[in-house]
Amino acid sequence: MARGNAYFAKGDFDRAIADYNRVIAVDPEYAHDYAAYGSRAIAYLRKGDLRQAFADVDRKQALSWLAAGVFLAALIWLCCRGGARAFGWRSGRTIIEMCEQQLVDLRHTNAALEKIAAAVEKRSSG
Repeated sequence: MARGNAYFAKGDFDRAIADYNRVIAVDPEYAHDYAAYGSRAIAYLRKGDLRQAFADVDRKQALSWLAAGVFLAALIWLCCRGGARAFGWRSGRTIIEMCEQQLVDLRHTNAALEKIAAAVEKRSSG
């Protein structure tokens, strides 16, 4: 599961899906408890394979994702309409700076995940 997550974070969705498939095949209960189905669905979605993604998602998860999407869309709309200043939130320039910092942090995390994935791959193959 961890290796699949590392591949997913790296953007290697085919390998992530293969690992999630292995988790599901070995122990379906563990796979359900640790969201292998949901992770595999998201990987399929990122690849653009909507049919496979929806096959892994149950109705409760779909409604949760829809609710989260609607909430985020509404929040973004409010911020774009000047609501951020009205609510006393940070200005647009500061939000952009925060996003740039998060991008830098994500690049560092991605580099670390690549090292972990390579080590796990090396260990599991030999």
